[in-house]
Parts: sequence; C-alpha cells; structure tokens
Amino acid sequence: AAVRSWRGALAGWEDDECYFEPEEYPAEVPTAFLVPPGRDPERHEVVRISGQSMTPRIRSGDRVVIYRDKTLFRRSIVLAASPDPEKKVYLKKLDEGPDGRFLLMSISSEGSTFEDLTGWEIYGYAVAILTDMDEPGPNVEWRDGRPLRA
Repeated sequence: AAVRSWRGALAGWEDDECYFEPEEYPAEVPTAFLVPPGRDPERHEVVRISGQSMTPRIRSGDRVVIYRDKTLFRRSIVLAASPDPEKKVYLKKLDEGPDGRFLLMSISSEGSTFEDLTGWEIYGYAVAILTDMDEPGPNVEWRDGRPLRA
C-alpha cells in the first residue's frame, strides 16, 4: 500500500534543529503492517527518524509506521508535536509519571523527557519499525497492528 511519508521526526534532544517535511514519494508498506479493520492506508504514515534518543530500539534513519489515532496507550511509542511555535515533531515513549500524569520520554538515558504535556498533540502510535536492510539485526518489528511498546 502507498502511505504518506515524512522525514525528520526527532528522536533526539529538545534543542535539536527540527525539520519535519513530506518526502517526495509515498512509502510502500505491506498491507499486513496496516491496522485493521479496513487496513486504511489514509490513517497511516511512515516517518523517517532523525536523532539517537530512541536507541538502541530505533536509530536515526529508521522508518516507523504510524497509525493515526489519538488513543493514549501507556508505554507506547508515539508521534507527538510540541506546543511551541515551530511545532517540533518527536517520536517518544508515552509513559506515566509517579503522579499519574502522562509524560514523553526517550528510550536512551541521554535523551529528552517532557513532563508537562499541556498543548502537545499526539498524532498516533507506532505499529511497525522498518530498518535498513544493510544494517545488522532484524529489519522489521511488528506486533500484528497493535501499538509497539517501549
């Protein structure tokens, strides 16, 4: 299936330069990776990641299939936009803090954590991670359309 494709979502630090822009051509994604029912390609996007804060699970250059859904799943990997004027787009782990409120965290211990999510917009959650075929290790992570957990 042809799916809208973007590049530049930050798996990085708060002060990284952000460029989130559409790629010239849609990404081809096996329909098995799309979320049922209906497997609607319009509700999916592929995002090429920039940065290292989600390593070792997701590395800069990896492509992540996002299902557009604002449902919040604890410990899921989400695509979210910050409330600042630049609307920086991040790929982070959505988790619960000790006070029960949601926060956005990096997987790497060196990445940013966002504790006040006032004004943030959750675009959707990751359903597949596609890595470069030339890199060592598995090149696809997928959980039958369910949110990937971090």
